[in-house]
Parts: sequence; structure tokens; C-alpha cells
Amino acid sequence: MTCRYNIIIIFSVLILYSKIRFSAQKLLHGPYHPLPVFEICPSRIYCQGELLPTVESSNILTAFQNMMMIRNPSDVIENFNKLKAHGYNGSIPFPMLRMFIKENFVVEHGVLINWLPIDFKNYPLVIGFIQDIQYKEFAAALNQMWLTLAKRISVSVRDNPERYSMIYVPNGFFLNSENDNEFQYWDTYWIIKGALICGMRNTVKGILENLIHMIKINGYVMYGNRVYYGGRSQPPLLIQMMAVYYTFTNDKDFIFENIEFLDDEMMFWLLYRSMYVKSNGNTYIMGHYMSDTTDPRPEKYAFDMKIAKNLPQKRDRDEYYCRVKAASESGWGISSKHFHNRVEFENRELMYLKTNPLNFVYVELNAILQSNSAILSKMYLLKDDKVNEEFYRKLAQRYQIGINSLLWNEKENIWLDFDSSIENSRNNFYASNLAPLWTFSYDNKLSEFYGDAAVDYLIRNNIINSDLTPRYICIPTSLYKSGLEWDDTNCWPQLQSMIIFGLQATRSERAKIVASNFASSWMHTNFVGYKNTNSIFQKYSAVKLGSENNEGELFDIMQPKANGVSMGLLFEIFHEWGNVLESKQP
Repeated sequence: MTCRYNIIIIFSVLILYSKIRFSAQKLLHGPYHPLPVFEICPSRIYCQGELLPTVESSNILTAFQNMMMIRNPSDVIENFNKLKAHGYNGSIPFPMLRMFIKENFVVEHGVLINWLPIDFKNYPLVIGFIQDIQYKEFAAALNQMWLTLAKRISVSVRDNPERYSMIYVPNGFFLNSENDNEFQYWDTYWIIKGALICGMRNTVKGILENLIHMIKINGYVMYGNRVYYGGRSQPPLLIQMMAVYYTFTNDKDFIFENIEFLDDEMMFWLLYRSMYVKSNGNTYIMGHYMSDTTDPRPEKYAFDMKIAKNLPQKRDRDEYYCRVKAASESGWGISSKHFHNRVEFENRELMYLKTNPLNFVYVELNAILQSNSAILSKMYLLKDDKVNEEFYRKLAQRYQIGINSLLWNEKENIWLDFDSSIENSRNNFYASNLAPLWTFSYDNKLSEFYGDAAVDYLIRNNIINSDLTPRYICIPTSLYKSGLEWDDTNCWPQLQSMIIFGLQATRSERAKIVASNFASSWMHTNFVGYKNTNSIFQKYSAVKLGSENNEGELFDIMQPKANGVSMGLLFEIFHEWGNVLESKQP
């Protein structure tokens, strides 16, 4: 079986890269992306055909892709073709297009239904573990917020799937915020971690079954449960979620029943998200983010078309679409992390054209893939499947060799993203550089060394002081002022979790102190923000206490009250340090 898998991987990678040619466009940098390897989302309403670009370019609606059809798709297409026939020179008059939408579509209603998890507890054990009275009350309020995020999908989506862009899943789940219309993949890790800490084991099992359901119908977990996310995933954390679930429940039967689907998920990343990387005469197969489609992101259709208009040739526009989708697969959205350089443009729109993640070997992705392989090896050992145990053990070792050789930078004494086009490290600070601590993607005998190295790196980059106290309220995403959400002094809970619990897991006493300091500071800024606004934000400022943005702007009354990822991290911190955390006056 090992030989079979290796042959498939190598053959797939050769297919992906055999058709690469280099762009002649000055605005784009690096090779063209190869053609898609399989069909993605056949819907002629939400993904392909003329209807979607016609509606999106008209600016009639901001969320057409989330509308439901009143009639069957074939009838909608027939009506659209009749509409085109009445247009002038290929253009459909605005009033006629608006009437067409009104007669064929309606805003989704009654699709996401409020849901009460059967194992929800008003006073989970973690609250009793917290000693500080104010934080105890804060945790109790956070726990109630789960109810605002708990949803299930109407059976009408199951019975009439062709009329919706939403993908039906059988069990209830938690949205990340009240404003969301679907769940997204990597956010779910922190949500289920928080739910497990709050005692909702059956609920989490159902959420995991939802993700496995997506693998059964697609072969992998998509970016989110919408058909137009086809061809895109997010950092593959399902295997990590299953490991966390097992830690809390010891439910071996559930692992064994679904291990083949975890294998399918891993095979997707090996087959369709692998790249050859050369360095110092050696060749490595590593993971990277990609996309299997060459059109605008449906959820950002008009914006992507606007940026792509700067490119005169269709081939280059398609290349840009592919790259920006690959960047979104990282979970970061657009960030300088994905730029091939940091050259400034007078025209801000041109900045987005620097997005080119296809050449980059990212620290966090390969750390996750290495850890996934190690976890699967242990799961197969538990199942007494020696063949697959050996395959994944060797795969974990292979990823570890790549991480040590390509991503660990001896000069900086830290892991850095790697640019395969120049065969060199990308020496920029990103919070994700410390991800291997979180995934244990290092030699355990050197745990103290890596913890100390990470602390020294944070000191050199002025993230913390030499006495290990934070210089920021939380860990900045980067030190680059791009004006983008996933840069500069924006602090995202996903990255805070990786660093805080990665440092805490080492045997370095200095690293543990830094972890505790940032855990306390993160809790405080969340607490202050909650006291001021009665809300939990999706991200926080590293420089403005209790604020989501760096300018300290007035609170938006439309701001969601709850955020599942932030709540999950807060419960993680309470679970680890709840007996010693002390609140301060907001």
C-alpha cells in the first residue's frame, strides 16, 4: 500500500507541474498555475456560465450567491436565456435584470434554524475552575453565547439541494458569528475545542460527523458548506479535531469508524496540494495552498473582477483569480504573507496583484500536515493496522525532514516560510512562524531549545521585552503596515492560540512565562472589550486595549455579539490558567 500511495503522489505532482509556463506580464510574478485537474462545482447558477458574472457585474445585489431559487435550475437558465435574447448587443437592461432576479430568486429564509444542543450546560465545570469572580461571570456570559451561534440546516435544503448554494449537513453546529451564513473549516477547530471544554461532547461529535459528511460527498473538507467553495479547502485541521475529541472522550469506536475518511482528507492534500521544492541539491515534496478553479471568488466576485481589470489578457486574469483563491485557502485572506515582494504601488489596487502563494512553502501548513501524519500513524497503531501505521509514520518523518531542512532558518533560529522560486527563506515576521511549536513538529528531545529560540525571536522582533513581558497587548499578525486585516497589529485568535499553547507545550521555562503573560493579556483585552460593548470580536488590536481595530473607532452597532473562534480560545485559556488568572478593572 505504501508503494501505491507514493506512486500516486509522484504521478499527481508531475501532472500538476508539467504544464507550467512563465507569465510575460510585469504585474504578475512567477509561473502560471496549471490547468484544473478536475471539474469543480458544476452549478450553472452559482459557479459556472453567464448568469453569475452578469448579476455580479451589475451591482444589483451584494450576496446573490447566497440566494435560493424559486424554481428549478433548468427553468432559471431557460428564463435567463430568454432575457438575453431581449437584450441589446449582448447587454441586459438593468430593470429587466432586476425583475428576472425577483421572479427567480429570493433571499434565503428559514434555512438556518435556531438549535439547542442537547448537552448544553448553563454552568459547565470550567466555570467552577475559575477563581476570579469577574472572570467567572465573564465565562458564564461567554457560555450563554453558544446559544446565539447554534444552528441547524432546514430539511428543505436536503430535499431540494439544487435550489441552494448551501450544502446540507445532518447535524447542528456553531456558526463563527451571528452574521455568518455558513460554517467554515478551520474556524471549527477552535469552536469545537471550546465546546468540549464546556462539556458538549455529543454536539462536537455531530459537528465532526458534518465535516466527515463533506468528505463523503466531495473527497475533502471544503472551505465552507457552500457549493461555490468547490476546489478550495482551508488548513486541514479535521485530523487535529478528531485527536482533540479523542483526548476528551476516549471514543475509539468513533475514530475507527471514520479513519478511512481521515485518510481521504490526507490523500487530497497529498495529491492536489503537494509541490516539488529544490534546495541545496536536494528535492522535497511539501504542501502548499492552491486552487482548482480560474475565476473570481463567488463571495468576492465584484471585487476580484475589479482588481483583475488591471490585467489586459484573459490568461493573466485567470492566473490572478487562481492565486487569490489559493491565498484564501490559507484562512488568512489577502495578506503580505502571500505577496511575492513588498514593493509599494501608488495604485493600491495593484498591491493585490502581488498575491502569489503558489511558490511558497508555508510554515503553518507543513507543520499541520506533519502533525496530521503523526496523529494518523498513532490512530492506525491503535487500530492495529501496521501497514497504514508505517506509511503515516514515514510520511510524518518525511515532512519533518522538509521542515528541518527548508523551513528552519539557522541564522534566525526560527522557522520561516520558504520561496521555492528563489530557493530561499522569506525572512519576515509572521505569527505563524511559531506554528511548529503548536503541532509538536520538532525533535522532542530539543523541546527546551526550540522554546528558548522562539522566545529569543520574539525579543529580537520587539514583540516582548527582555524581561519576557509583552510589548504589545497581543501578538501582531505581522510587522508590515499593508492596511490589510491579516497584517500589522491585528491579532487573530487562531494565531494567538498557536503561539500561546505552542510555547506552553515546550519544556522551556522562559517560553511558559511568555505563554502565561500573553494568555493573561489576551484575556484582559477580550474582557475589556466585552465590558465596553457586550461583544466578543473576531480579532483584537495589539495597541488599543479592548478594541477590534487599531484606531479605537466607535463601536459598530451592527457588530456581532459573539465570535466562536475567540470564545473557543478564551475557554482554552480558562481551562489552562483559570485558577490563577486575575482580572483588572476595565
